[in-house]
Amino acid sequence: MAYRNASSNLIDGGMVSLIGLIKASTGSYGLALLPIVALTLVGSASLLWISRNAPQHKP
Repeated sequence: MAYRNASSNLIDGGMVSLIGLIKASTGSYGLALLPIVALTLVGSASLLWISRNAPQHKP
């Protein structure tokens, strides 16, 4: 549990730095938020893929 929390905090800090770097270099918040959009799409696709491959339990 602690490992998951620690890795989440490191990733969050990295994303904040990445957003600031992209905003500073391009001047656009839209472009700076693209990494979050990409990660959200990857997470959603992964969730759909996992749920389709999970065994179905019949009552």
